[in-house]
Amino acid sequence: MRTMRSTAAVLLLALSACTRWGSAQSGIFREITIGDGSQELKLGAPIRDDVQPLLVAAGKDTYRVRPGMYGGADSITVSTRPDGTVRCIAFAYGPGESYDFIVAGYEQDLGAPATRFTSPDSLRQITEWHDARTAFVVTREGGRVSSMLCEPDRIEGGQKPAVTVGGANPARG
Repeated sequence: MRTMRSTAAVLLLALSACTRWGSAQSGIFREITIGDGSQELKLGAPIRDDVQPLLVAAGKDTYRVRPGMYGGADSITVSTRPDGTVRCIAFAYGPGESYDFIVAGYEQDLGAPATRFTSPDSLRQITEWHDARTAFVVTREGGRVSSMLCEPDRIEGGQKPAVTVGGANPARG
């Protein structure tokens, strides 16, 4: 238990250290630094030339950040729109990482989440923060924890972000 908390603390510190927070207007971070700390992946922006060597193609409009180019997660996957702009950055964490600890850390930085969802069998939990331009979702499915930072699509006629996680959108019920 102590090792898991220590690992989760290091994870949270590493993510905080490698993440730049958005403007006070948005409140949710929109970019992360990777590599030597000068390379950035930013939502809504094209992948920069200096970042390309740190990525491996993983499918249509999908890239994985090469291992060793980041801290705090087991893997980072980047999804782009057809025009090459970054739409989503997904983080997968190692086995045994504490969902509750990670969520508590982000609550300190981002405030109360917009949505919390727990499946009836308690095997799946989702916590979401969002503003007009950004959504950040932390998910636990079974024993695995992941998170996604997205520039979400808009709901027709409104400004509320629509983020689908694992086939369900808890914000829409």
